[in-house]
Amino acid sequence: MTFTEKIEKNHKNFLIFNKTKYEKFQSLIPNNNIRRIVNSIPFLLCVNDKKIPGYVEGPSPLGIYGYTPDKDTVKYIESRFHRPGLNLENPAPIVQMLALLGSVATIAYTRDSDFDYWVCIDRKNYRPEELAAFEAKVTAIQNWAMKEINIEVHLFINDIDNIHRNIYAEDDDEAFGSTIGATLKDEFYRSSVIIAGKTPFWWVVPRINDDDYLKLFEQLPHELRETKFVDLGNLYSITKEDFLGAALFQLIKALGNPFKSILKIGILEKYLFDSGMTHLLCHKLKTAVHKGIFDDRTIDSYIILFEEVYDYYNKSLQDKQLLNILRQNLYFKINPQLSKYSGLKDSKNLPYRVGIMFDYVKQWGWTDSMIKDNDNFDNWDYRKIITFWNQVKTFMLLSYQKISMELPALNLSQKISSSDFTLISRKIKSHFSANEGEIDQYVTFKETPNESILYIEPATGSVDNSEWRLYKRDTSEGARFVPTTLKTENDLVKLAAWAAMNKLYSPVFTRMQIQSGYSRINQNLITELMNSISSLFNEKDIPITNAFYLNPAFNIMNMVIINFNIENADSIRCIYHIYRTSWGQSFIKRYSSSETLVDILKIILNDGLVQKRPFDDYCSIVTPEPFKKLYKDIIRIYKDAYSCAVEAGGTKQPRFTTKLEGKYISVSRRAGALRFSVFDNPLKALAEISLSPFRHPENIFFPNDTRLNVLSQIMARHKPGCVSVVYEEISSYVFIYLTDDTGNLFTYIKPLDQKDRYLACLFEFCKNTIDSVYADSAGSVPSREYDFHKMTISKQGDISFTNETSSVREQHLLKFAGGSYLSAEVTGFGTKEPLYDISSAFGSTGPVPLNQVGAACVQRGIPAGSSAVLTGLRFSGPVTKQNSGTTRYFLEKYKIELMLGRVGNTR
Repeated sequence: MTFTEKIEKNHKNFLIFNKTKYEKFQSLIPNNNIRRIVNSIPFLLCVNDKKIPGYVEGPSPLGIYGYTPDKDTVKYIESRFHRPGLNLENPAPIVQMLALLGSVATIAYTRDSDFDYWVCIDRKNYRPEELAAFEAKVTAIQNWAMKEINIEVHLFINDIDNIHRNIYAEDDDEAFGSTIGATLKDEFYRSSVIIAGKTPFWWVVPRINDDDYLKLFEQLPHELRETKFVDLGNLYSITKEDFLGAALFQLIKALGNPFKSILKIGILEKYLFDSGMTHLLCHKLKTAVHKGIFDDRTIDSYIILFEEVYDYYNKSLQDKQLLNILRQNLYFKINPQLSKYSGLKDSKNLPYRVGIMFDYVKQWGWTDSMIKDNDNFDNWDYRKIITFWNQVKTFMLLSYQKISMELPALNLSQKISSSDFTLISRKIKSHFSANEGEIDQYVTFKETPNESILYIEPATGSVDNSEWRLYKRDTSEGARFVPTTLKTENDLVKLAAWAAMNKLYSPVFTRMQIQSGYSRINQNLITELMNSISSLFNEKDIPITNAFYLNPAFNIMNMVIINFNIENADSIRCIYHIYRTSWGQSFIKRYSSSETLVDILKIILNDGLVQKRPFDDYCSIVTPEPFKKLYKDIIRIYKDAYSCAVEAGGTKQPRFTTKLEGKYISVSRRAGALRFSVFDNPLKALAEISLSPFRHPENIFFPNDTRLNVLSQIMARHKPGCVSVVYEEISSYVFIYLTDDTGNLFTYIKPLDQKDRYLACLFEFCKNTIDSVYADSAGSVPSREYDFHKMTISKQGDISFTNETSSVREQHLLKFAGGSYLSAEVTGFGTKEPLYDISSAFGSTGPVPLNQVGAACVQRGIPAGSSAVLTGLRFSGPVTKQNSGTTRYFLEKYKIELMLGRVGNTR
């Protein structure tokens, strides 16, 4: 037999094999609508018509090599879109091969299985604009198909040269590109169905090395090479590094759905550690195809995979009980519900998957009761599910430990990128680490975990009951009421959160039956709480992307529950914080200290900055009586602080100050970072505000406190471009609030007996400052206005302001002259450490750092202490560019007098 004859014989066998798989795939599609849509995809890749899905403006490459649609597809397209007689002829089709991968044509295919296509093209033959148009077309077809059948459909455009080098198109949030390597080609060759186009040349040659493979391809007659075959690259062997990288990748996928990936982990483990494994699985399959063997064990790639893995673990596992995990994994994945066919097990007309699974359970020795129990998985109680889930985790951890032992001896840096290794490490950590307060995931195989009726009741009947039980009715028992415990918890809120976040409870679908027993529980509150949790964490949920794992975990959603089931409270007695992280973990934590609200607010603001989502999509605050001032203030504070620190835009730099549970809080954002400060008293908050002016300030005070109300009204009176001074006598002190021309606030506090003198000196300083700013100004001239007001607060709490500008001016004229006052020169303002030269009638200190100003004044005999007043200030030397206006003058005055005030009076 000549080389060409051998190739054509193998090709003929492959076409029979592929046709048999395609027919199996078609027979397993659950309904005609899905079949029509799926079968329309290759047709749509061949036309560009405005009335048909996939249309793009301008010229776009079209067509699949050798594709001829079946009559049903043509009839469906023509009738659905009213476009008879469409021309599918494309002299230069762009798609060389269209293949479908995954569980299609196997016992693992279900009505919810994804459709993953490889659209294989030769990119080098097309201009960038042509490729962009084709990619837009493919995306439009993909979106149309998903919308029509409500099933995931992915069309991955793969470049033939890239496939040859084991580089594949992938879903950014499903794959770890650098870890897959040649193992994906192994999976492609053994599991794909060629829908249309050329045959991969690999299928028609024996297992040969890469050099021989290339020689054979070059020996092909030109006509065969161009019309029948596509070169996707040889697959002779796979390195251990490639196997390890792919095994780690499958471990990650198994974390989300172990029943989907556990067999893939198993085959990689077999490749790595089975000494008798000389050929890849795809090689065994190709040998069978070349021999003309086309039974279910050849056609069904899932059966091939399962039996190879089962055989390996049967030989290698010391604990044979773990084999039952593999059996149950297959059974749950297939979900054949054999107990429904118990009287028909010998029938020849059983559904495909049912017949195959009857053969398996017979081999395993499963009894009818064991089959019925596994069919009834969704009604297992919580303890049984957890036991099973722990066995699955044990199985996976054994694989991970075995694989990880090989890592130190290999140089995986050439196979796994640093970012992929970070993804792998963090995903494994987030799924396997035990964390306090974490909400564990409910295990189910149903399309939706929603239950129609759920019951909550005390787990015991005693008065001091401290445990609650969530249960449902066992639907397998017909009319007889058999309760199935889903979870027990000693905290009712935590139990409700678990049910809602795991989607057992649905506000639309589920009816709650709650028995409170001896506890005084408002049953409507439970339902309302679960509705709130479901609305935030399920309806407004966002996908966890791989990009999230490349950064430290942050909260993507938060709920704060205050005083649950506590009515008429005048203080915060109980707080729950529920949150979901960017690493996919969910937590609920309970606190009894009201000050925790401050800590939670800081977390919410910090993490909110990462995505800057609208507050109501990111956070919810649940209170028993939201109309009460206690709760209204908390909700408003959270929202206003979030608006200021996260949502604020434009040129303004807002700073939000409030009092929350006895603490004064200042919140702002600078250079994209949160500034969150907490103080025990308002004086410290005022000092922080004075010492950290902004370029474009907007000071916002939430008036839930007398002092904050005062500050709020002062800021409301401020006129842009004007320096305003408001003073208030409190006990034996005078509080002087100065807002400069840009709106920054400075608070100077002096003994009451120094009021007149200090105000006169401040008048002088304002005058000097305005003159200096005016002299320095180039261009726009700032306002020269400055005024003084006295503020008084009546017994009823009413605030009034009296204009005292004229009085202060008179005091300035009468008392300022002849006094001993200070002036300062600042050199290098804006640098890391400027120098200060303080002068008076007694001499000067010479340039010194700020923290040495007090000591230098004492040494030179210059007045210091609380009575020291600065009336003049100038800047010299190199000055970094700063905002225009008076801010830098009042800031330096504040800092210098603060330092001098820390020194005892010397004169």
